[in-house]
Amino acid sequence: MGIFDTTNYQAISQQVEHLLDTYPYHDCVKDARRLLADSLMKRGRYMDARFKYEEYQVLYPNDPEIDQIEYQIAECNYQEISREVFSDDFALGRDPTPISQAEEYFKRFLIRHPQSPLAEKGRERYAECRQAAAEYRLE
Repeated sequence: MGIFDTTNYQAISQQVEHLLDTYPYHDCVKDARRLLADSLMKRGRYMDARFKYEEYQVLYPNDPEIDQIEYQIAECNYQEISREVFSDDFALGRDPTPISQAEEYFKRFLIRHPQSPLAEKGRERYAECRQAAAEYRLE
């Protein structure tokens, strides 16, 4: 299995971290940062991925694909809460803050990038978060 085989995300993360540590000014650092965030997301490490996407957003705010980065930030938050919030056994008394945060991230994405190819999926996720927040408030 090669280092960039699409199923070897842990190895990709390790190699990209090494590259960033060893060659912080190399031309491929921008792509490496994105690859690292993507591989963390694929591994289910959503908050780590969100941190890396946010770091990328700060470093490259004018990137032509910044809409994808901002969508991924929102998606990381959504995925982190989806196992609990969008299941039938979400417990009352749980902190609703993550729901509100996911909702806010998608709202921000949609305001900033209404014409993005990801906007439709963003609107769906935003509606799910709003529904979950409303149901939580009613219970």
